[in-house]
Amino acid sequence: MILENVLGAIGNTPLVGLNRVVEGLRAQVAVKLEFINPGGSIKDRMALHIVRKAIEEGKLKPSTTVVEVTSGNTGTSLAMLGAIYDFKVVLVVSPKVSQEKIGTMRAFGAEVVVVDGTFKEQRAAALEIGRKHGDFFYVDQDNNPYNAEAHYLTTGPEIWEQTGGRVTHWVAGIGTGGTLMGTCRFLKEKNPAVKCIGVDPKGSIIYPTFKGMKDIRYEKYEIEGIGSDIIPGQLDFDLIDDMIQVDDATSFEMARRLAMEEGIFAGGSSGSNVHAALRVAERLDENGLVVTVIPDSGCKYVSKLFKGKQ
Repeated sequence: MILENVLGAIGNTPLVGLNRVVEGLRAQVAVKLEFINPGGSIKDRMALHIVRKAIEEGKLKPSTTVVEVTSGNTGTSLAMLGAIYDFKVVLVVSPKVSQEKIGTMRAFGAEVVVVDGTFKEQRAAALEIGRKHGDFFYVDQDNNPYNAEAHYLTTGPEIWEQTGGRVTHWVAGIGTGGTLMGTCRFLKEKNPAVKCIGVDPKGSIIYPTFKGMKDIRYEKYEIEGIGSDIIPGQLDFDLIDDMIQVDDATSFEMARRLAMEEGIFAGGSSGSNVHAALRVAERLDENGLVVTVIPDSGCKYVSKLFKGKQ
């Protein structure tokens, strides 16, 4: 079958069991390889859904400029869609975003603006850029309900089918919250006993807020794509059974282990997810099946995570 364009290649990604990094554990741990999507990450799913809905609702026309704050993967997906649908894309990123991701977004034709500041400051910059362009559509992935809906419609059903309904735990990093929440809602509808565990880096305010801590302060960290200095609007703490906090060093080392021991070339947030999934699996017997996600490829972080490993 010949697909009309690359958008037909989004989704239906493989679920792969881990072997060496899980040595000694009785429960099975499986990872969903999202870097196989044409834009190279899981964000293709929600970007496509949001753009299609915006077109249907008349919010996005060929003359419209799409504007978003991104850690790179959503921006790449939007830039790819801009190339296909022929609309302009302007993306605001923080200085910690890898040069590989910035280069990829520009290769698709997007304008990339680096803004050093809080998310609120980056959002304000994005909106100001949008106003200068006149007719613009702000994606607002942290609050756009079509973000989580994309995973409710695709990621959740795929995992349920691929595991034959045997999944017991769903583990995912929290950036916008869309991947965790949409998939969680679907799986819990199928089986309320499924546990949903969020993953958040040290420095982010999401984990301490979930745990009810006091004197919460945001601190910078190097992991890209998860964590925040705000609480995403679509995040529903009532659906989350637990949350695990990770750090840069542990996450990056696990990413390197995935490459060397599993042949899976993955980014830093993938290391976060797998580390958290292993911690969950430690408490389970042979009936446990922990599923997590590999959001993107290590190709986007060679200069940052794998420097000196060549």
